[in-house]
Amino acid sequence: MASATTSTGIAGIGQVNWGTHLCQFFHSRSELIDSLVSFYAAGLRNNECCLMGTAAPFYANEVESELAKVVPDIQERIRRKQMSIFDHHDWYVGSRSGDAMAELLAVEERALADGYEGLRCGGNISWITRKDWSAFLDYERRVSRDVRNHRILALCSYDVTRCEGFEVFDVIHSHHFTIAKPTRAWELFEMTSRS
Repeated sequence: MASATTSTGIAGIGQVNWGTHLCQFFHSRSELIDSLVSFYAAGLRNNECCLMGTAAPFYANEVESELAKVVPDIQERIRRKQMSIFDHHDWYVGSRSGDAMAELLAVEERALADGYEGLRCGGNISWITRKDWSAFLDYERRVSRDVRNHRILALCSYDVTRCEGFEVFDVIHSHHFTIAKPTRAWELFEMTSRS
């Protein structure tokens, strides 16, 4: 029987249930790189299919290079499509069907059929603009609602230095858990009422 939890790979966070949608607030590029590399390396070690949408300040070629430091066979995993790295525009904005959430569920179904333990996905949300905020927030709420009964672990990373107060509030309330680094270590904060 498959495990009900999976490791985030992020020091201080540990295991979470499948069907979890996390938001992460980072302060610097190095924090973002360290956490995302750990997150995806754990997924690859756990035989999970991984999708990563990239945006400034951490681009696809850099992701691959950083992952290669801890996952020596990353090229082979990319070739086998266990790890897919793509520009954010190709998923959020340019989804083929116009329904990125439906596409995500289809990827999970294929991943499970191919023998993977589940689907690990996420991206850096630095690209969002104020005019797109409301629609994107609706998407985030849908992810939280729709992944609950699936073998999906989703992590959305937000640059806290670029977020206004209302945006932080919106983000926290559209995810199951928040990961932040208020001191020197990452901490996990659970919402008391999950959306």
